[in-house]
Amino acid sequence: MNFKEVKQRLAYSLWYRGKFRAPAANLALTYANDQKTDGVGSQVHRLYGLHALSGFLHIPYVHTPLLRVDYGGLAAHENNEIDATLVDRANALFAPPSDISLPERHETRTLPVLTLKGAAALRRDAERLGPGGFLLARITEPHRILDLFPDAYAETTRISPFVNEPVPPLRIALHVRRGDLAALDPKRILPNRYYLALARNLAALLDRLAIPYRFELHTELPTRAFVMANHHAGMPLKKGLPEKQTLLDPAADRIEEFDTLPRLSKFINTDPLESLQRLATAHILITSHSSFSYLSAVLNRRAVIAYHPFWHKPMRHWLPVNDDGAFEAADFHAALGRLLQ
Repeated sequence: MNFKEVKQRLAYSLWYRGKFRAPAANLALTYANDQKTDGVGSQVHRLYGLHALSGFLHIPYVHTPLLRVDYGGLAAHENNEIDATLVDRANALFAPPSDISLPERHETRTLPVLTLKGAAALRRDAERLGPGGFLLARITEPHRILDLFPDAYAETTRISPFVNEPVPPLRIALHVRRGDLAALDPKRILPNRYYLALARNLAALLDRLAIPYRFELHTELPTRAFVMANHHAGMPLKKGLPEKQTLLDPAADRIEEFDTLPRLSKFINTDPLESLQRLATAHILITSHSSFSYLSAVLNRRAVIAYHPFWHKPMRHWLPVNDDGAFEAADFHAALGRLLQ
């Protein structure tokens, strides 16, 4: 976090918390589930983010489940269809509890992004409704505030539906985001050499401590070379956007390079909810530049989270990792101590 972000974080925190100490009486936040119906990881991340944000802002949360999923990952592109059961299965698993019952009579407002100034305006507008009035704010994106105050996700960790396994052995999960990323946003790809260097650094420290461990690789790969087009299921063609076609070839990702890791199990093209559960219960989680990774990290109750910087900021207890896979050994030992205690 740079100086500007620290200054903004401090100023906003003092201003908002000084002005609004008491919980909001006639205002609630809920997820605008019809505004950005992309992948299940991104949507559940926003859902839990909004729940965490409501506690941080002292505004009650009302749960709204996912409506639909329009991005189905690599399998949807390759098969040109999205798993029809995914929404119901996700809603059964991920349901942050409501703080209140929504009054039958209420006003509704939808906001694409919530800022601290926007939250203050909502509180003032709700107060103007007077006795018996109630305002439900439907929010799409909670990240503008949470990326300044990522430790607000402690509430998400507390209510996680997942429980870690006993230790040892330690289960080290690598989320290697591949799949369709070469076509969608190749700048987000972390190279294999980063994951391998980090994994070997972790293994060397654990070997010295005589702590048993095993590795898991979680990724998506095409089952065959195929041309991905942006009108395929899970990637609808946007109005005015020209047709784009990208060749995806499983050989391009060179996943065999990970075979050098000891005691490695591969989870390739696994059901997304199963993958999420395994990542969110790993003892050491190596994240990628992905909402799926970030969600797994904030839902993980005990793990050492190895984090490479991207736009979503880390919680304070996470382990920052450099581009070459290096990290501060003292920070790792402290995080490992918390895991093993």
